[in-house]
Amino acid sequence: MTIKDQLIKETVDALVSPDGVKAPGQCWRFQRLNIEALKLPSPGPGLDAKQAGRWYKKKKLAIDPMNGTIPGDLYFWLDGEHGHVAMRFPGNLLAENSSVHSHDGSDARGFRKLHEVRPPDIVVRFPEVKH
Repeated sequence: MTIKDQLIKETVDALVSPDGVKAPGQCWRFQRLNIEALKLPSPGPGLDAKQAGRWYKKKKLAIDPMNGTIPGDLYFWLDGEHGHVAMRFPGNLLAENSSVHSHDGSDARGFRKLHEVRPPDIVVRFPEVKH
């Protein structure tokens, strides 16, 4: 199983788990826990999405999104106070923790279609490694 396939599986599990990160405003924590479960590079806790995106760019894990993105890529937006992060999924979807999905504040996990969002500021693709 490739890294991208493992990330997608971890994220699906996190989306349906009753113990998953549900609270709005936890987009980086939602993605970080999936990344760390696979022992992939992570700046760790205590950062927001904006800081994490910049960390990945500094570590040279960012790719040029103009060359195309694939499922398993992380999309970072650096605007706002804390930024935002979502994961590209098959079917031109983004999996995320966003208040867009939380109408009553209870569960902010969900999917959005790629065409519903503007292009990301940073895209991160993890290299394939042997586990």
